[in-house]
Amino acid sequence: MLKIWVRLLVCLSVIFSFAGCKTNISADAKKQAPVVKVATLQNTVQSKNLVVNVMNVGKADSILIQIGGKNYLIDTGLKENSNNLVEHLRALGVDKFDIIFMTHPHKDHIGGMPALLNSFKIKQVYDTELIKPDSKLYPKILKLIAEKHITKTKIQAPMKIPIADGAYFEVLWPVKQKITVPGDTNLNPNSLVMRLVYKDFSMMFAADSYKESEEHIIGLYPQDELKSNVLKVGHHGSNASTSDAWLNVVNPQVAIASYGVKKGAAADKYPSKKTVERIKAHNIKFYGTFVEGDVRVVTDGKAYSIETEKKQEGV
Repeated sequence: MLKIWVRLLVCLSVIFSFAGCKTNISADAKKQAPVVKVATLQNTVQSKNLVVNVMNVGKADSILIQIGGKNYLIDTGLKENSNNLVEHLRALGVDKFDIIFMTHPHKDHIGGMPALLNSFKIKQVYDTELIKPDSKLYPKILKLIAEKHITKTKIQAPMKIPIADGAYFEVLWPVKQKITVPGDTNLNPNSLVMRLVYKDFSMMFAADSYKESEEHIIGLYPQDELKSNVLKVGHHGSNASTSDAWLNVVNPQVAIASYGVKKGAAADKYPSKKTVERIKAHNIKFYGTFVEGDVRVVTDGKAYSIETEKKQEGV
């Protein structure tokens, strides 16, 4: 049975029911130092809790949410990794999707969509309907969705999307009036930002949003509606995202970035050293998929644990 290394914070709440040594965090706990334990992938997947799996898909995004026997996916990674993604999802017990969210039409976020459309039954797709004029991939995806008679809905703030067992997504961004950032295609600054809420637990998903997006979001919502236990870091940890103001308002205990080494890019671009330093300066525990493989958040809505696929050096 596959073993994965578990990196967990000191508990202030109840112990989870699945097997293996666990240390948990109450959803309102103060930041604590991590403790390393061991668990099994099988027990995690079969757990009755909410499981958020930030999957290791290189410099790309694909995040699996499982709760109440339902499967939800935020983005689908790169085309060249799509066969591996399909196999990985099946290993995690996925045979169909209730919802797939397409945060914006960049290839590192929707590249695996054709493979998933041809491999799984998909009930519904939420799409920001942002347009990349020179894209051949996005029209192909739209055609496949139509051919397979899958319900597609435009996603735009403010929206509340209920999922299983009382959990729900709060759609915070983009709004009807899109923003413009000089020198950018303006897909990233308007990409989908959502907050997942399950009882006392919450997690923020920032897609490829920029500091400009964060500034607008902060101005639109009360701070209590943005505070989250866990932050999925924006834009793969680049310095374009994750401002001090954003970290102050979201106030997470844990930050997770999905990134890889992009050929031709500066060695510290993903993640930016400045971004990681900002995160750590706020006493937030940082995890990255390039180093630790899949990073999973498991919660019963009161306490939560962080699990990593790989063991870090020196741990």
